[in-house]
Amino acid sequence: NGYQSMQLKIVQGTDATTVLVSGKLNTVTAPDFDRQVARIPDNATVRIDVSGLEFISSAGIRSVLAMHQRMDGRVKVVNATGLVREVFEISQILDLLEE
Repeated sequence: NGYQSMQLKIVQGTDATTVLVSGKLNTVTAPDFDRQVARIPDNATVRIDVSGLEFISSAGIRSVLAMHQRMDGRVKVVNATGLVREVFEISQILDLLEE
């Protein structure tokens, strides 16, 4: 089912951990996103690369915000474009976006 389609890959770098997320981050896929990113240590610096994300719902935004809070603000969303960027803008959480 395309509505449930999300792929996530965690890549450990020298200065940051990159979370590559693609597909859809919504009510159906957010719990899986939460489970997978829970393995990342709380003290990590994280970049969430959303270049492959087609859609993000309020549930996806909540997951990103929860991760941001858990990691004391060391989370940035990178490569947000189109509708995904618009959702972050509407949600007034542009400070999470890395320009």
